[in-house]
Amino acid sequence: LDRDYATYYHLQVDQRGCVREDCWGDATWNPKWFVAAANDATSWTIEAAIPLGELTSQKVALGSAWAVNVVRTVPGRGVQAYSLPADTTPRPEGMCLLLFQQDPARNADRPMPKAP
Repeated sequence: LDRDYATYYHLQVDQRGCVREDCWGDATWNPKWFVAAANDATSWTIEAAIPLGELTSQKVALGSAWAVNVVRTVPGRGVQAYSLPADTTPRPEGMCLLLFQQDPARNADRPMPKAP
């Protein structure tokens, strides 16, 4: 969250919805998070939610950025990742940025303030 590219949360989910997590290698970190999984003969999906309080005690300010990555391991085919380098172990130096911005559509119906 502080983008030091050394410390990180590591959240893992498999195709069954089983989870594993650690915080900078500390496997005793045990956040409360929620996962739903579904699969069929050709694919699987997951949906995950983690309360902000499990990651930080600070509010997320507009314009702030967190370093993140999403990686999946495809048996017999290798590793795919949102950002590179792709690896089965976390590679913080290659994480991309998650930017917290306001959706412009939220303000589309609001009138522009008049100049004084």
